[in-house]
Amino acid sequence: MANPIVVNVPVVVRPSVWVGCLACYNAGVLRGVWAYAEYAGAVTPDEIHEWETDHEELW
Repeated sequence: MANPIVVNVPVVVRPSVWVGCLACYNAGVLRGVWAYAEYAGAVTPDEIHEWETDHEELW
């Protein structure tokens, strides 16, 4: 039996988080977006809702 060829391939892992609107969650609606962890702090409520909103708290 021949020996298998082993190839080492680097794997890049970019952690992602789900950023959601707390007011919507408390109202029974899951509204949020997936974002790479390093950009999660830049997500705005308007981006989550896709329109202007007065909801301010994101989790």
